Amino acid sequence: MQDARGREHVALADPECRIPWSHAVTPTRRRLRHARLWLQALVALVVIVAAIVVGVMQIGVLPWLAEHPERIAAFLGERLHRQVRIEGVDARWERNGPLLDLRGIHIGVDQPGQPALLIAHAGLKINLFSFAHRNASWNEFRLDGLDLNLLHTAEGGWQLSGLAAGDTSDRADQRALFDLGALVLRNMTVGITDAGYKPKTDHAHAGLRG
Repeated sequence: MQDARGREHVALADPECRIPWSHAVTPTRRRLRHARLWLQALVALVVIVAAIVVGVMQIGVLPWLAEHPERIAAFLGERLHRQVRIEGVDARWERNGPLLDLRGIHIGVDQPGQPALLIAHAGLKINLFSFAHRNASWNEFRLDGLDLNLLHTAEGGWQLSGLAAGDTSDRADQRALFDLGALVLRNMTVGITDAGYKPKTDHAHAGLRG
């Protein structure tokens, strides 16, 4: 259609001018689009919060823990139900959380003829993403390079010694380490002695998790 000046006009109400159904914005498509936008925003928010938490841990929390080993000792003491003293701590960040290198861990109290259990070096690993892995523990107590002795007594029982440096007896303080929930032993040698039957045999193991 043309007006007096010769300009063309398009009839907006032309029944033949229809929007294809495949391009129509239906309520369902609108809700899906909004849901996708909210999901993208949520993922971005989680990433930002995670980055902030990691930064705070590296800058503030880890140095603070290294300067306050008594806080870590209190945590271990609560799990072991024993007095714990730690001489020193080095903290660093790994891929899934902090790792605390502990030096001079004293478990229990000195008694006549039996000093407190002393572990020269151990690691306390905190896994912040344990929730994403099945049967994963959020904390691990790691012992490395031990020389263990497993004794099969004449009565049929078993006694374990060697979890602490220089320890040769099966002690309650030593067995209490298994109460930590996740005890990891790495690069260890296990000597098995069968009392009165066979000589001691040694077995090397790369790791044991309990």
